[in-house]
Amino acid sequence: MYSDVQKDDLKRRNADMSRVKPVEEDYGKPLTPERLDEMIQRVTGWALLNGAQRKITATEFRERVEPVAITLFPSILPVDVLRKAKSLQTSFQTLIYKVANDHEFMKECFSGLLSVDAFTKQLWDIYETVTNEGPAQEVSFTITRNDFMMESTEEDGAKQDCKQVEINTFAASGCGVANSMVDVHRYSLSLQDFPFEEEQLPENNSIDGLAQGLVKAWQLYKNKRAVILFVVEPCTPDHRWLERGVYRLDRSIKVIYRTFPQLIIQMSFGENRKLIVDGAEVAVVYYRYGYAPKHYPTDAEFKLRLGMERSRAIKCPTVAVHLAGCKKIQQVLAEPGVLERFIDDTDVIKDIRSTFVGLYRLDAEIIYSETT
Repeated sequence: MYSDVQKDDLKRRNADMSRVKPVEEDYGKPLTPERLDEMIQRVTGWALLNGAQRKITATEFRERVEPVAITLFPSILPVDVLRKAKSLQTSFQTLIYKVANDHEFMKECFSGLLSVDAFTKQLWDIYETVTNEGPAQEVSFTITRNDFMMESTEEDGAKQDCKQVEINTFAASGCGVANSMVDVHRYSLSLQDFPFEEEQLPENNSIDGLAQGLVKAWQLYKNKRAVILFVVEPCTPDHRWLERGVYRLDRSIKVIYRTFPQLIIQMSFGENRKLIVDGAEVAVVYYRYGYAPKHYPTDAEFKLRLGMERSRAIKCPTVAVHLAGCKKIQQVLAEPGVLERFIDDTDVIKDIRSTFVGLYRLDAEIIYSETT
C-alpha cells in the first residue's frame, strides 16, 4: 500500500520507463542476429583487453576473469545534463564532509534507527568511541561515487534531467571500468560505422585523480617507509586500478593487500597509535571491504574496525564518512530546509535539490487512500 504522494511518484516513473527507446531508434541502424553475435564477441574481447573485467570466483584458477556487464553501445546523454552532474560534484563532496563532521546532526538522523539496525548501531558505537576520545589523525581522505539516473521532465520525453540514486562514500567502485569504457564504446561505434565526434565520448581519467588523492594522503602522513593498506575481498580486482595509478605516480610507495581475517592476526599498534601490519607501519587505509553486515560475522571484525579507526593511519573513509553515506542521511538531506544547515549559496542549494527524488521515512505516518 502506498500513500497518494508515493502513487503519483510511481505513476510518473512508470510513464518515464514507457518512453525508453530501443537502440535502433537511438542509432537508426538495426543489427541482424548474425551481426549482433559478431559484435558481442569482438566488443567483449576488446573490453577484456582494456580491463573492463571481473573475477570469476567459482573456479580453481585464482585469476580467471570475464568481461563486466556492459552495453554494446553508449547510452545517449544530453550534454547539458552531463555538465550539470559534473559541476555539482565538489558541492556534493563538501556537503558529505560537513555532514560527517556535524555530530549533533548525525545523532539526530540516527536516533530512531539504532534500536532496530544492529549493524548501524555497531558502526555508531565505533564512531562515538573515536569522537569521544578525539581522533589520533586529523587528516582524512574520501573517495565518493555519485549515482544518477535519467528522468524525463516533459510529457513527450524531449527534455531530461539527472536524478540522484545514491552517493557512495565507502568502497566506491567502478572507476577503473569507467576509464576503460571510453575506448570500448569508441571501438563498438566504429565497428558498426556509427559516426561520432571524439568529444561526444569524452575521456574519463577518474583513476588518475583518485590515485593522486591516495598519494597525497600518503605524503601528508610524512613517513616515506610507511605503506598504503588496501583492505580487500578475494573476488574483486577493482582495487588494482588504484594500485596501478599509485605505482605510475610514485613507484617508491608500497601497497599491501590484506583481508579482515589476515588483519585480525597480523595487525598491532606502535607508539602514538601507529598502525602496524605484519611489521610495516601503515600511512593510509583504503577500505574496499567492510561496508556490509556480512563482512562482520563476529565481534572480532568490529573490534578490528575500531582498532583501525583509533589508529594514526589516514582512513579512506573514516567511520564518520561511512555513516554519512547511509540512505538515512540522504533521506534527511532531501527534507525541506535541511541543506541550508550546510550550504549558504542559494544557487548551489537549488541545483543540488533539483537532483533529489521522492524519499520516504519508514517511521513516518503514512496516509492511505481508499484504493490501493
